[in-house]
Amino acid sequence: MADCMEGSATQQRLDALQCWLCDFPQLEACHERVADFDDVVIANKIIEIAEEICDCEISIPRPTSASKAWAAIHGLARDNGLPIDDIDPPPLITRECQSRILCALLCHALSDRCERQRDYVGRIMAMGRSDVQQEIMRIIQESALYRNDDDDNNGDTGEYSAYMEASGAASVSASFELEGKIDTKRDRIDAFGDDNLHFDSPQGKKRPQVDRNGIIFEGMHNVVQHRSADDDIACLEIAKLQKELNELRQREMDFSLKVDEERAQHRSDMLQVESRHLRTTRDLEGKYTKEISEQKREIEMLRHYEQSAKKLSEENSRLRDELDVLECSKEKLAFAEEQLRKFREKVELIGDLNDALQREEKAHAASVDKCLALEGELAVLKPLKRQLEEYRVRATDAEVALAECREDLRRLKLKSSGLEDTNEVLQRGARLQHKEAINLQKRLQEDGGQSDKGGFAVGIGISELNPELMEELKTLRSEYARLKEFESKREVDSVQRLEESYDDARRLSEKFKAQFCKTKSELEDTQQLLCESEVREANLMVEAEQLKKKIIELDDEMKEERLKSHKAALDAERNFQNEKKSIINKGRQDLIDLEEKLTQKIEAERKQHKDKMDRAEAQRMEMESNLSEQLTTLREHSSNVLRSTKELGQKMLDDMEQSKKAEVEKLSKDKADEIEALIAKGKAMIRESRQKAKALQMKITEEYEVKISSLEESLVKVKSIQEEYEKIATAKIAKRDQQIKVLESRIRESIISNSQLEDKVKKAERSSRELAGDNDRLRRQLGSRFGLGASAQNNLEELTSLCKSLQEENRRLKEINSDRLISAMDVRESIPSSDTTQPVTSFSKTALTEFREEYEEKIEELENEKRDLIMKSSAAATETRKAEQRSWELEEELTKVRSELTSAKLALQRNERRSNFSLGLSSSSKQKENAPNILQDPSPAAAETQNFTPKIEAKTNSQTRPVLPLLMDHFTPKSDSDECRQS
Repeated sequence: MADCMEGSATQQRLDALQCWLCDFPQLEACHERVADFDDVVIANKIIEIAEEICDCEISIPRPTSASKAWAAIHGLARDNGLPIDDIDPPPLITRECQSRILCALLCHALSDRCERQRDYVGRIMAMGRSDVQQEIMRIIQESALYRNDDDDNNGDTGEYSAYMEASGAASVSASFELEGKIDTKRDRIDAFGDDNLHFDSPQGKKRPQVDRNGIIFEGMHNVVQHRSADDDIACLEIAKLQKELNELRQREMDFSLKVDEERAQHRSDMLQVESRHLRTTRDLEGKYTKEISEQKREIEMLRHYEQSAKKLSEENSRLRDELDVLECSKEKLAFAEEQLRKFREKVELIGDLNDALQREEKAHAASVDKCLALEGELAVLKPLKRQLEEYRVRATDAEVALAECREDLRRLKLKSSGLEDTNEVLQRGARLQHKEAINLQKRLQEDGGQSDKGGFAVGIGISELNPELMEELKTLRSEYARLKEFESKREVDSVQRLEESYDDARRLSEKFKAQFCKTKSELEDTQQLLCESEVREANLMVEAEQLKKKIIELDDEMKEERLKSHKAALDAERNFQNEKKSIINKGRQDLIDLEEKLTQKIEAERKQHKDKMDRAEAQRMEMESNLSEQLTTLREHSSNVLRSTKELGQKMLDDMEQSKKAEVEKLSKDKADEIEALIAKGKAMIRESRQKAKALQMKITEEYEVKISSLEESLVKVKSIQEEYEKIATAKIAKRDQQIKVLESRIRESIISNSQLEDKVKKAERSSRELAGDNDRLRRQLGSRFGLGASAQNNLEELTSLCKSLQEENRRLKEINSDRLISAMDVRESIPSSDTTQPVTSFSKTALTEFREEYEEKIEELENEKRDLIMKSSAAATETRKAEQRSWELEEELTKVRSELTSAKLALQRNERRSNFSLGLSSSSKQKENAPNILQDPSPAAAETQNFTPKIEAKTNSQTRPVLPLLMDHFTPKSDSDECRQS
């Protein structure tokens, strides 16, 4: 039996210790397995709890088995000075050893030596289980008794002061309850007698005595019995008891009937009480339902009020946000409400500025398109660079060719000087031969005259008799004709051609040199201009990108401000809703708490009543069982004791009936008083809650009325300021729109004029190209007297002028767009940066004046550029006219030269014919017959002399041909037949 009691005590202790361990966070995930101390995981968790209780800085390595884990816990507790020296490490797997180690840890955790004593005490007091708390208290008392064996005062807490202070209230309440139970038990003993509660009886043995402090003393009754009573007194008491039992047996039936009647009456009383209680609960439910319906109506009214006050709440939230932002500066607090209203105005103004920005963006896009088109045109004109490079290469080749031509001219001059010498020699020989021929003719004539007169002459029969002499004559005649032709050719044609070619080469070299210098200087200028324009274009592109980034940043800032305002409004609405919900929830919670309290009290009363009835029935059942046991033993003595017991029983029954009635009346009165008190308390609480709700409602209404009045005043002020500002802003915006429209119309006109000028420039380019083609054709017809310098120069000038005009126009458009964007950004930044209305109006006036001045300057610049373009177009037109005049003059010069050539050639032919005719008249008939043959078939020597100079020129051409293909026509001579055909 003792072993069973010890096992049950250890099991209760282990259960309490398991509940205590479950409160630790280390074992939250494994509540179900806490009872299994043999599990390795649970043992390791207990090691962590022991380290926390002992405040170990270094953690122990986790073992792999439960026995090792409990050995580690034992060593840790022993190292920290816990009283477990009598436990050896090997048998630590037993439940008793484990409970002792855990008890030692519990005592250390609740002692003053532990730093976390308050936390552990708070966890134990918050458990809500009295059995666990009592068991923990018992463990602490046992440990205190174990430590202080010499000290008799169990109330001495020692080092468990915190837990004793915390559990003081619980122990006092438990002691009061225990005293109440003892008092009731004593009353019951006084009423029914203490015959069944002696320690000799089995019932008395089952129930040990209890003192005032609730401490149980087992075996105390034996000592008292041996010391207080003698054998005689015991016998007398036994005799009395036997008599009483006999009387009780006789009147047992009467008692049972009376008890049944009493029970029925008690049940009827209880039913009446319950019916009254139900009525009162129904009345209270009706009242509470009415009050709840009234509160619901009030809630609906509050909802309607909420709907009407939403706008004011939004404005209030915005004002709160502004006030929170502007708390640092006291000066701006007065203008916070106005500034909140201005925010909407700024948003509207920013919306208008967004429209203006969109317009400006469209204009910027158009300008960018134009810039792209101009860049495309520049890309189209990029081949000009290649042409310029080719011209540069060709110019260098031309310089080389000029140097070669100069060498050729020098050689030709030397040759011409030699030829002049030979020509003079030949002329002298020809003159001599001519004189000899004349002399011979005279001689022949004289000889012929003599032969006619005398009939015999020297020359008769020469052809027949002297053939050698005839051959010699033929050779002389042919040589004479050849020399005559060579003389005429060399004197007239070759010398003139050499002089002309020399002059042409000299003029061409000078002209090409001048053109080359000009083109070189112009190319350098154009390259510098191109570099500068590229740098400007890059800078403008960087500025445009920066402006785009600024626009994107401003858009992001606007979006952030809108989101902030929206979030502030939402937060204010949420706060209002939360406040409203909290007020409603408080009212509901108060009602629910009142209902719960009333129901709890009613249920407590019912439970108390039921407990009392159960106790009475239990007492009756105990009495019946005791009586049945006693009746079996005391039947023999019942007859003698019946008479005395009847009187006593009657008296006892009367007393019982009176006491029961008094108790029932008292209970009913107490119950009615308690119900009335509860009802009065509930009504008072409802009234207080209503008064509080009304007071809160009045407070909220007063606050909102004050805020609404202040907001209305601020609204009136802001509306007046807004109206004035809107009037000024609308006037300024109208003026600005008019200025923008005027500027747009002027820009359109300038664009139209620019397009017209571009068309004119294109026409001029076409005409220049046509004139260049005509000039090339005329140059080829002239025989390379005048080169391509004028047309190439004109083309270069026109192209450079076009490039400059396009670059200036591009720069101008970019500057205009950048100024517009900067001005729009300045206006945008000026509007939100203002704190009050007066600075906003002044800044907008200055901005508008600056806009007007800037736009007027831009218009003047556009007009100046338009004038420049018109001047450039007129200059291009004059240049085209000059080119046409030059071409016409060249054509006239060509016609004159051709006419002079034809006249010179005709004169030469006439001279040749006259000479031939004179020779034919002077010669004989045979000579007349041979003369045309000689003329028709010239000798090869004569042919060689005729083609002498062209062969030299052909060599020079063959040398200069691969060097400069463009200058081929300047050095290719044409034959006389070709020139005649052209003429």
